[in-house]
Amino acid sequence: MLYQCDVSLSLQNFLSYLGGSRLQRLNRSRHQGLPGYALLLKVDLMLPDFLDSKHRLLQILQYSMRFEFAKSSPFLGMLNKSIIHEGRDPILVNEELGSEEIVVLKESSAIYEIDLRTVSSRSLKDIYNDFKSMAENIASDQSQHAIKELDRTLAKVGNVMDMAGKPFTPDSFIAMMEKIWIDFDCDGMPRLPQIVVGPDAENAVLAMFQKLDEEPYKTRMNELMAKKHEEYLERESHRTLVD
Repeated sequence: MLYQCDVSLSLQNFLSYLGGSRLQRLNRSRHQGLPGYALLLKVDLMLPDFLDSKHRLLQILQYSMRFEFAKSSPFLGMLNKSIIHEGRDPILVNEELGSEEIVVLKESSAIYEIDLRTVSSRSLKDIYNDFKSMAENIASDQSQHAIKELDRTLAKVGNVMDMAGKPFTPDSFIAMMEKIWIDFDCDGMPRLPQIVVGPDAENAVLAMFQKLDEEPYKTRMNELMAKKHEEYLERESHRTLVD
C-alpha cells in the first residue's frame, strides 16, 4: 500500500500514526506537481475484515432473493420441492399409470457482472435491485420450463382438454375435475387443485367460478365431490404401507 504525504507533516507524527506497521521502504524524493518534498512509504497494513457483518448481510440477501423469487412466480410456490443430493438421477413416479420416468434436470442461471470502475459509487439498493432482477429472470425461466413439463406429462396421461378457442365455462370446469384425482383431508374436505391462468383469462375464470355457485352447477359439483370422496376412500383402503 502506498502512502503519500507532504513534508509539512511531522515525520514523527506520521510514523506514530502508522503504529506498529512494518516500514518496508522510506524514500525522500522530489515529487513533481507538489511544492517541497514528499514522503513515499510502502507499509503493510492489515485492514479490518468484518466477517460476522458480511455473513449476516449474505443471509439477509439470500432470504430476500427467495422472497423476490416467490413473488415473481407464485406458480412455482405451489409446487412441492425436494432437495436432490449426490446419487442417481431423480425418478418421477406416476401413480396413476404405475410407471417411472427419469427426470432430466434443467439448469437455470443468471449472470451478474461487476464493473470495478463504478462499484464504489453504487449503493446497497442498486446492488439489491441487480440481484432482484436475477431472481426474476431465474423464476421466469423455471416457470416456463415447469409449465412445458406439465403440459408434456398431462398429454402423456390424457388429462388435456383443448378448448379449441371456446370460452371456459362451468361445464368445462366440471368435465376437467372429473378427469383428475382429488384427495380429501381428515374432515372430508376436498383438496382442490390450484388453477394457473394468464392475465388475459383471469376475468373469464373468475366469472366462471361465480356461476358455479348457481344452479344447476352447484348441485353437479356437490355430486361430483361426493363421487370423488368415494374414489379417494377406495384408493386409500388399497394403499400398501411400508415399514
